[in-house]
Amino acid sequence: MGLAFLFFSMGYDAFTGPIFSQNLIGRGDLRIQDHCKDGAHSLMGYNTNQFPNFFMITGVMTPSALFNIALGIERDAERLSDLVAYMDAHEYVAVEADARI
Repeated sequence: MGLAFLFFSMGYDAFTGPIFSQNLIGRGDLRIQDHCKDGAHSLMGYNTNQFPNFFMITGVMTPSALFNIALGIERDAERLSDLVAYMDAHEYVAVEADARI
């Protein structure tokens, strides 16, 4: 069973620009722009509900302004790599933020 993940690193356009410029479609044909029309929703800037296996390093609502960005990106990439390895080892195919958080 294979895994499908999407990691974004799009340059220096602040937060929503790189995300909204893509045609990202989540569960139920929900566009990311529509999902965030009343404000951004994410779990610490990494993941948002309705968009499984979609991760944003230094994304919207991340605490990136509070740490060294290069070291933060490295830490986040390692954390996400560990998550993918865990999911693969346990045959999970999707991960997604809980909307209640």
